[in-house]
Amino acid sequence: MAKDFGTSINSNPELRQIICLAIQNLIEKSLNVIESPDSSETQKQLATETIETVSKFSKNFLPILFNVYSSMSRQSSAYLLELIKAFFKITDKEV
Repeated sequence: MAKDFGTSINSNPELRQIICLAIQNLIEKSLNVIESPDSSETQKQLATETIETVSKFSKNFLPILFNVYSSMSRQSSAYLLELIKAFFKITDKEV
């Protein structure tokens, strides 16, 4: 699925924003669950597993996002920058 998302972000401009916002939403909501004192241990565990899974694909997504971002105007690429920032929150520092 990650390969399909990466291909779509790169080659399907009409789907790009929807995919990027969905991935960003998944990351941000999972981080919020982990940080919330109101979340149950089960919710935190599921959110942690989600973050671990998504972060494994950072090394694949970030180059695609940087390439697409650099080819777009600043006004139309804000959502890409927000997704890049979200990935930086969960990406291993060695990547």
